[in-house]
Amino acid sequence: MINPPETNRPDINGEKSPRVPAVLRLGPPITVEQREGEPYESNQPEQIMEASPRVPAALRLGLSDPLPKRRPGRPPGPRKLATSPEKASGSKAKKRKIAPKPTTCRRRPGTPASQSSQAGKTSAKGIGSPETLQRLGEIKCTLNPYIFFLSETKNPPETVLSKIQELQYEFHHIIPPTSPGAGGLTLLWKHSVKLDVLNATNNLVDTSIDFKGKLFYASFIYSDTNRANRKLFWDELIRMNESRDAAWFVTGDFNDIIGNDEKTGGPARPEG
Repeated sequence: MINPPETNRPDINGEKSPRVPAVLRLGPPITVEQREGEPYESNQPEQIMEASPRVPAALRLGLSDPLPKRRPGRPPGPRKLATSPEKASGSKAKKRKIAPKPTTCRRRPGTPASQSSQAGKTSAKGIGSPETLQRLGEIKCTLNPYIFFLSETKNPPETVLSKIQELQYEFHHIIPPTSPGAGGLTLLWKHSVKLDVLNATNNLVDTSIDFKGKLFYASFIYSDTNRANRKLFWDELIRMNESRDAAWFVTGDFNDIIGNDEKTGGPARPEG
């Protein structure tokens, strides 16, 4: 046994009591190897505290259903944008207005008189004008004709062919312009129409058509602007009429009038 060293600490009677080491006061340290299922044994009294069972958060908060686990990421469903109750004001609060794209089949209203000069400028481009292409698309979408005749295309065949692809016709016959920016004819037709081109000039595309069992002739005309040449063209049409034994359909731009009431301004022209 280890003798405790003397200390200067006085006792109750005022006398110095010897200092007792902690090993003697508390006893030697005990190493306990506790096995599963064996009780803990010790010579020292201990206070055993029983752990209370864990209560789920849903029961502690008074919820009937347990709280669902939150998955990482944005919650499913459409995204809701926060809106401010205050009315937006100032230049920064203006919303950008995006004009809706016009539909391809929308019918274009009549051109006002104030835009007549601008229409004249665009018509000089022929089929190369965006306004002309838009109008052709409207006609194709609303009327969807079996045969489409274009006069004064004013562009070389390569340009005309690239422009008419959007109209989606299976067959075509193109006559180039007589000079840059003057004349030019194009005839388009669908596969359901049996059409044969009999003659083609700068002023005429003469055809025979077999449609739904009916045979007839059709001449698509762009008459000459020169009066003397136009007279020769009329004589040619008369000779063609004498040799026709079936119905004959003639259409196009004749560059002529029957009466002076069909023109505005300029000198009077001989009628008939």
